[in-house]
Amino acid sequence: MDNNQYWAIATTGERLGPMTLEQLTALRPRPETPIWRQGLPDWTAAGEVEELRGLFAPPAPVRPAPPVAAMPYAQPAPRQMPYNYQSADNQQSPMPPTYLAWSIVAMLLCCVVTGIVALIYSTKVSSRYYAGDYEGARKASETTAIWLAVTVVCGLIAIPFQVVLSLL
Repeated sequence: MDNNQYWAIATTGERLGPMTLEQLTALRPRPETPIWRQGLPDWTAAGEVEELRGLFAPPAPVRPAPPVAAMPYAQPAPRQMPYNYQSADNQQSPMPPTYLAWSIVAMLLCCVVTGIVALIYSTKVSSRYYAGDYEGARKASETTAIWLAVTVVCGLIAIPFQVVLSLL
């Protein structure tokens, strides 16, 4: 085929051209779209022009997957773990302490307000760990430990005042 040939196409009631073969294929004509070029006796359906038949080739058939029953000894697919389940050196980090029981005891015996804050952070440790956020779990554990210390100190400061007030 001569690369200098020019084509024309009739779409939506108007004729476009002259254009190169690359420009014509960029318009993505349908097989029934009228096409003309030098050497054709008249306007012809695009599907009948030899140079354009590759555009309308049917897609390759998709082979269906074999049925599961046909593979009686097949192993199940491995279970996908959450994103970032393992650290960069492919070793799972140990879960930091949650201090949940300590938070509950400190909340009930020392100071309720700061104990609730410690309790909230202690519940964040395991949820962040199982979500794969090891750094977030470690920070939540450290924050829980700090709030536990604050709760115990508040309780130790408040006990003498409670004793004095109960005597009055």
